[in-house]
Amino acid sequence: MENPFQILDARLSNIETLLLDIKHRPQAPATTDGNGKTIFDIDEFCEYTGLSKQTVYKKTGKGLIPHSKRGKRLFFDKSKVDEWLLENAVRPLSEIAADADRFLNSRNKKRR
Repeated sequence: MENPFQILDARLSNIETLLLDIKHRPQAPATTDGNGKTIFDIDEFCEYTGLSKQTVYKKTGKGLIPHSKRGKRLFFDKSKVDEWLLENAVRPLSEIAADADRFLNSRNKKRR
């Protein structure tokens, strides 16, 4: 039978190794606005996006803008705002034309 203190020592060594690995693992940088902010209030959000307060209130009321609410105050997570701003990216005409060509070519192959 193994000494319980040896078992305990081995487990503590494993825990120490895991903690050191976590400590030295590179972490993903937090997204900030240049001023170190990751959470915006309504005024900061309006300044960041260029939208008016009226538009923001209207869109948040309809659930179109990702936000959190604390009492009557609105808060916006910068990373979610960035995703929201970029979710309706416009594709270049060359990409649209290539898709159209592929579609027409596949249609012509089916007819043969």
